[in-house]
Amino acid sequence: MSKSTSKSISPRHLGTLMKLVVYPAVSAGAYFLFNWYNAIPSCTSPRG
Repeated sequence: MSKSTSKSISPRHLGTLMKLVVYPAVSAGAYFLFNWYNAIPSCTSPRG
């Protein structure tokens, strides 16, 4: 069994990293963007 001295992320782990970090970050960004857009009162809204 040979030991690898490389510190790079293997392609197998890259998919897991993407699922755990990138997808939730994009989802949270979209969620906050749509909530921010919905918070802006329109011309016909009773709030303003």
